[in-house]
Amino acid sequence: KGVVEIADAILINKADGENKLGADAARAEYNRALHYLTPATEGWHPRAYSGSALDGTGLDKIWSVIESFREKMVASGVWQARREGQQQAWLHTVIAEQLKRDFYDQPTVQDALPALETAVRQGTLPPTAAALQLLQIYRQSAKDH
Repeated sequence: KGVVEIADAILINKADGENKLGADAARAEYNRALHYLTPATEGWHPRAYSGSALDGTGLDKIWSVIESFREKMVASGVWQARREGQQQAWLHTVIAEQLKRDFYDQPTVQDALPALETAVRQGTLPPTAAALQLLQIYRQSAKDH
């Protein structure tokens, strides 16, 4: 998905000075596009806003939108459900990263990897076959220790 398809709100910054008209036009264009997209969060309709960090205009509005979003999501249970999903995804990310590190740190894998990479590059061994061989080497090494 693109950024606009997963956004709950869009802020166009630098809506000041000679940029104001362009920023306001961009805001209007984003709002038209958002109208046709399925909202990223059920029960919330995303909108685009313009403002300026330089002169502070529009920041109160965007902050109130953020607070309103949080209140609605907490009340509906979406906030907690997302948090739980994030925690679960984090768990799996940590496991995957640690397994990858353990795999590549395994001396027997390090010994076998260069020759298998060469065979894959030369087209004499499919990547899937090389991966399966390396996984077998890794598993055997884990059993031996």
